[in-house]
Amino acid sequence: MPRKKIEEIDITNAEAKEIIESLPKSSSSFRRALESYLKEIVQIDATTAKKMVEELVKEANLTRKDAIMLVNLLPTNPVEIKSILSGGSKPFVSSEQAEKAAEIIKKYKP
Repeated sequence: MPRKKIEEIDITNAEAKEIIESLPKSSSSFRRALESYLKEIVQIDATTAKKMVEELVKEANLTRKDAIMLVNLLPTNPVEIKSILSGGSKPFVSSEQAEKAAEIIKKYKP
């Protein structure tokens, strides 16, 4: 039976890990590889990731996609943040936005 996409939302790696872990266990090699990868890279829990995304959107005036990217990478240096988020077809991120984002990330990063 064909599947129908109902909605599409961007989520953090931490949220993806939480979803994968909540599903019934499977012997799928893709599933095992995905779980292994997420266990390696995820440094914060899903609840904290959601809070960070909300705060980055509200206080640093970032788009949800950009906030999710920062939460997945957890950079704490404003210069790194500017280089990650600026360039290409995107507008450049201001120094103030990058500094505010760095403050928020440092507050939550383990």
